[in-house]
Amino acid sequence: MAIFSPDELRKFASLGAQLRLAELDRERESIFKNFPELAAGDMRADTRAIAAAKTPRTEPDDHEHSSGNGAARHRRPRTAAQRREMSERMTAYWAAKRRASKRRSATA
Repeated sequence: MAIFSPDELRKFASLGAQLRLAELDRERESIFKNFPELAAGDMRADTRAIAAAKTPRTEPDDHEHSSGNGAARHRRPRTAAQRREMSERMTAYWAAKRRASKRRSATA
């Protein structure tokens, strides 16, 4: 097996990168030749529109408003009563966990 110095490895990597970029350029030219409308305008906006059209729409649940396209989810703010109920549930949850932990450590 051949052992190459770091300089030689970098040279080979650079050559490979140049070849890949040339290949991408040829592919890009081919795409623009077949789809000339892509060559003009803001391709990012077109890409977002295409991606949004392909994304299946789902009905959001009551507690979340997700469009299903990976965008940030916006939640409906909780009322004071909902926050209080959640606080009580979590307090009970952590109390039960502490009791279970104490039982485990007492039996060990």
